[in-house]
Amino acid sequence: MKFARAYPERVNKLVLTTAGGLTANPAVMAAIRDKTLAAVAGDSYETVKTRLEWLTHDPASVTPGLIDMRYAIYTQPGFLDTMKRIMCLQDTEIRQRNLITDEDLRAIRAKTLVVWTTHDPTGAVEVGERFARTIPDAELFVMDHCGHWPQFEDAATFNARHIAFLRGA
Repeated sequence: MKFARAYPERVNKLVLTTAGGLTANPAVMAAIRDKTLAAVAGDSYETVKTRLEWLTHDPASVTPGLIDMRYAIYTQPGFLDTMKRIMCLQDTEIRQRNLITDEDLRAIRAKTLVVWTTHDPTGAVEVGERFARTIPDAELFVMDHCGHWPQFEDAATFNARHIAFLRGA
């Protein structure tokens, strides 16, 4: 979003999938921070699985392959330090300073697809509606029965909608 605003000549289309940055809910921020750091620092298959199950609506979508992939990422040398730096955005003071404003959204000139879900633990559908309502050339696409990672929970629908949008349909 910030890049699209700063360099409109370089962004033709923008897809925002369960995007953050509009809200600062302390309970959600704590859950994101705690579950993420537990998964990365815990160095166990079970902590990674717990985080992924929180992010998704249907625990069945958290396959062994997905857990293995995330575990491999989380256990890379230096990844815990990196994740601690990223999690600074879950600190209330830092989050407040970095929130996306309506002015930021209104300045986006790229045609935008806002993908939201009916069961995102990080923000209700109303957050996605606000993105789509405020960005001048945006449309909202809500995916049912998905959490924060619809690309894993309903890959066929997710991919078809993205491809259609990027191709101009």
